[in-house]
Amino acid sequence: MPRKSLTIDKLSKDLNFFHGYVGELVVEFFDKSYDSIINFVNKYEQEDCNIVYVEDDDEEDNIFHIYAYGEKQIRSLCDIMNNDFDIAYLSLKSLTES
Repeated sequence: MPRKSLTIDKLSKDLNFFHGYVGELVVEFFDKSYDSIINFVNKYEQEDCNIVYVEDDDEEDNIFHIYAYGEKQIRSLCDIMNNDFDIAYLSLKSLTES
């Protein structure tokens, strides 16, 4: 006979579920227009990798967050982006588990 006192909420209490990684990128484009940002996100966003532009009026650089399942996936995508002819400068500022 199963125990009725065990619930999913009780079993999952204090468990930390892994959601993936988030990388913070600093990107400088040759073309400073807002269209460059939109094109960048559309070009590199994938089904299992989301790219979000972080709007910060105090920051001169364009900052993006990349959400992916693996550290290697983020680093590989950064290498590909770094070779893009539209990008003057790209740096992976931080990489953490989310």
